[in-house]
Amino acid sequence: MNKSLLTVFLFTAFFASQGVQAQLTDVPVIYDTLYSNVLKEKRPLEIVLPADYKPGGAEKYDVLYTTDGEYTTRIVSSFAQFLGIQFIPANIVVSIPNTSTGEQRHRERDMLPTHAEGVTESGGAANFLAFIRDELMPYINKKYRSSGMNTLYGSSYAGVFTMFAFLKEPHLFQSYLMADPALHWDNEYMVRLAGETLSGLHFTNTTLMMTGREGAPLQFMGVAAMDSVFKAKAPAGLRWKMNVYSDETHNSMIFRTVYDGLKYTYYGFSHDPLQFYPANGTVLKGQPFKILCNSDLMKEVRYTTDGSEPMRVSPKIDGGFITLIGAASLKVKAFCNRDEYS
Repeated sequence: MNKSLLTVFLFTAFFASQGVQAQLTDVPVIYDTLYSNVLKEKRPLEIVLPADYKPGGAEKYDVLYTTDGEYTTRIVSSFAQFLGIQFIPANIVVSIPNTSTGEQRHRERDMLPTHAEGVTESGGAANFLAFIRDELMPYINKKYRSSGMNTLYGSSYAGVFTMFAFLKEPHLFQSYLMADPALHWDNEYMVRLAGETLSGLHFTNTTLMMTGREGAPLQFMGVAAMDSVFKAKAPAGLRWKMNVYSDETHNSMIFRTVYDGLKYTYYGFSHDPLQFYPANGTVLKGQPFKILCNSDLMKEVRYTTDGSEPMRVSPKIDGGFITLIGAASLKVKAFCNRDEYS
């Protein structure tokens, strides 16, 4: 590459990166509070609205609920904004910080479903889930234009809570994301609960993603055991995925899980419309005729040639082309893990 072309390339790359960065540098957080009659305390909230959210507008947005808000608000919001450029629709982020009384933090109280010796406040997850279901979600739905489609994210102990919410209220959220969940809690209580209840649950539009660290942590955290339960007992209607990373720490798993988890939640989504059109201009009798389908981000594209609505079991487009022989009534559909975006 000669010097002048290199200069143009670097100049263009710089401004391209600046364009993306400009969309991510400012994450305006709305600080709010909600008194909980269930928890008997005032709960702080941190809310981030999509950049195109307009007061008085008509568009509705999916809602991403995140636990441990004092740490995760800006991380989750920044990833959601970045992914919103190409991979996911805009989300309202509702972040729930933990509370404390003096030096006593109430995280274990809210996140853990059972009481264990040595952890004084553990065992209040059912109440925290009731707070989200009966108080927080109605409050958010009334105050903001939510679509009714919700995602729950949690890490470590909050990952235990996220799995608890999934098993106890499987239709409260449409997607569940867990970063290195501490499923070893209370002699793998959540693994046992999943083994008892998972196969009896029914799903039509729900996704779940767990992540863990390769090697000993995968076993110690109980994630490998939970993965085995899901492989054996996950209902057919549940779309779930397990990601194992080899180069992360317990804390850094937040970043990988939010990024990969949101992409999986909306797998098959694209801001661009599905396009398909003839790949050549002359149709010859008795000769194959190719249709080009432009679907870079649409991973699950199916078609029919008899005019019927494509289903997930319909033929899949191979290599971006559909080959027709003779007359046909062609219909093409790109499927998303969130059916509303198919």
